[in-house]
Amino acid sequence: GESGVEFITDYRGVAVMSAYTSLAVGGHTWAVVAEFDREEIVSSAAAERPSLAGALLFIYGLSLWSVWYWRGSRMDGSVGGGEFADIDLDVGDFGDSSGMGV
Repeated sequence: GESGVEFITDYRGVAVMSAYTSLAVGGHTWAVVAEFDREEIVSSAAAERPSLAGALLFIYGLSLWSVWYWRGSRMDGSVGGGEFADIDLDVGDFGDSSGMGV
């Protein structure tokens, strides 16, 4: 019962990733082995790179646009920012009769 994944050289002299484990079926234990050429693994990973880069670029652009839109709308008060213009931020004197700093 061992199992694992290793890069080895197969009978053709080619570097492969070999995954192996044991499998019990009925009263017998079988060895299960799967091998993939290293070049096949590298080429499939390289083929996925442009699509991943495109998706990441789209998400990055969308996040930049949303920050630009949100900050712009809050600064000029045009989109839902009107209620912030009438807020009085003066706290007053802390020694007054409001009980905030006696």
